[in-house]
Amino acid sequence: MVFAFIVGFYSLWHGYRKHHHRIVTLFIFSAGITLFVVHQFVEVPYYGITLILPGVIAVLTAHYLNYRLCRKANHCHSTDCNHE
Repeated sequence: MVFAFIVGFYSLWHGYRKHHHRIVTLFIFSAGITLFVVHQFVEVPYYGITLILPGVIAVLTAHYLNYRLCRKANHCHSTDCNHE
């Protein structure tokens, strides 16, 4: 779980720092990972789907939003950022 958080956070951090400068993707991703961690320690009904499904949706949303923001940033303000 920790390795997944590190890899996912790093990829979103790169988009934040180098391209779109919007931290919302990091918050959404962290919320999703938090739901996964809570699922490990809390007994919930319906086999944990009440925590896993929103967690998966949050992680996917964060990465998709990061992708869209990076694609948009490559075209809108390349003069003030280091787009590598």
